[in-house]
Amino acid sequence: MKVKNEVLLLKKALENGEISKKTSDTIIALCKYYFTQKMNKRQVKDNIMNFMVKNYINFNAINWSITLDKWINSLQKTKNYELIHLDSVEISKSELETIKKLADEKLEHVLFVMLVHAKIWNALKSENDNWVNSTTNSIFKDADLSSRKILQKEKMIAKIIFSDLKLVTITKRVNNTNLRIEFIESDPKEEDTEISISNFESFIDEYKLWRNKGSIIKCKKCSVLIKKDGKTQYCAACKVNKQKEWQKESMQKKRQKEKCEVFYSDKTC
Repeated sequence: MKVKNEVLLLKKALENGEISKKTSDTIIALCKYYFTQKMNKRQVKDNIMNFMVKNYINFNAINWSITLDKWINSLQKTKNYELIHLDSVEISKSELETIKKLADEKLEHVLFVMLVHAKIWNALKSENDNWVNSTTNSIFKDADLSSRKILQKEKMIAKIIFSDLKLVTITKRVNNTNLRIEFIESDPKEEDTEISISNFESFIDEYKLWRNKGSIIKCKKCSVLIKKDGKTQYCAACKVNKQKEWQKESMQKKRQKEKCEVFYSDKTC
């Protein structure tokens, strides 16, 4: 799940004229900033236009005008100018142990992702109230199970919903399949935190490490998960590259030694 850091986006835009891959993310962050500077809609739009002319290649003001008006009007209507910024999401030991009760690691992965998504939305929107707000594809992608067929995904979610553990509830709204997590701790203590997630794109690894504590580790070089085997610290690919580095260093040392023996036979090189 990609979580925008509008504070960082704004900093990069103002200091370096940098625009994110998703242009709208930078523009909206700038709009929020300009509104907090007591600018009116016209002034906000003028500043955005000036920024885009300077920093966006082949910027066409006519083509962008209607879209900018839409975003600016929407922001002014809600008056929500707070920049989105989320450093981390904390998962407690109690929450993890609740997930573990499913006793099926794949289902656990899906539920863990649901929990993280709900906590992210709780942090971004105070009124979220533990709702997941994510598509099935998004959930399974973060659970590293995106290759599953649609029917398989639906069956796995159904098993979680109808589990005797009553871990999630489904909304009763028509044409809405949003899920609400029922086991999020309402007032967690800092000392109860078992996992702290700051990378929101590969966080399922954190659960895998916790669930298989002692039997899997992260590769020291690329962080991919590997089975713990003796003193192994690297995955197969990184181990090969590391061996090449060692061989290269060894050859360099050997050549340096030979060079020293030729030119400095009576001295220590």
